[in-house]
Amino acid sequence: MQGEFHSNALAAFAFLFCNFGYKVRTFCYARDRDKTSANSSFVRRNSHFLEKYNSRSEWENAVKRMCVKRAGIADFFESETKVSDSDENEILIPEYGFCRSALDGLDSLWGQIPIERYDRLVVDLGSGATWLSANRFFQNRTDVVGISIGLPKTKIISWLKEKQISLNLPQAPIEEQKILESKEIRGFGSVDSSILGFCNSFYLQFGIPVEPIYSGKSLYTIQNKMDRGELAGRILYIHQGGLWNFLDHFIDI
Repeated sequence: MQGEFHSNALAAFAFLFCNFGYKVRTFCYARDRDKTSANSSFVRRNSHFLEKYNSRSEWENAVKRMCVKRAGIADFFESETKVSDSDENEILIPEYGFCRSALDGLDSLWGQIPIERYDRLVVDLGSGATWLSANRFFQNRTDVVGISIGLPKTKIISWLKEKQISLNLPQAPIEEQKILESKEIRGFGSVDSSILGFCNSFYLQFGIPVEPIYSGKSLYTIQNKMDRGELAGRILYIHQGGLWNFLDHFIDI
């Protein structure tokens, strides 16, 4: 496994692979080595081997050296890479789990959605894997809308186009109107009082906890655009998790 020590993706993958009986080796980075979070606890608990680096660049260089030395492969960020030089069958999962296998695996989720009941499907746009998978699966059957979490619209569209190519996906045009961003929200990882207030009120009203990094920002954006008449119809929003680091926030609400 590889990625940011406190990230949702690394915690989830470490937990799942360990509990499915795999030996988990984790190479991660953390800008604050002393910080403890629920996600980092899951990573520690479910990793048989853990190597932590002080910065993203230090981590990237270390993993690249390992891949080149052990497998002669340098494109380890784009596909599952066999890195073992022994008899063991070792695979290095790309950061965020961003690979063609992940996109194909999501098809089982999309197939369970009665999409004819909705006018559009809305997902968070973090790494972009979920949006690319849904957009490929549903094609013209429904609008698949992504809410960019952190990156400006122009940058996330450029990123998605690059990933279409690297993952050998059909080169369908990415329609700008299907990518939303909120001018009220700052960059990725930032949390401000308006988002926290929205998360609190959403929990009190519906009894559903949403966190301020992904789902809180997306639902806040959806609500604002609906209030302004910029978004209408029957909307299905896919909640992708990410609550572990923020559960304490709901204790006193």
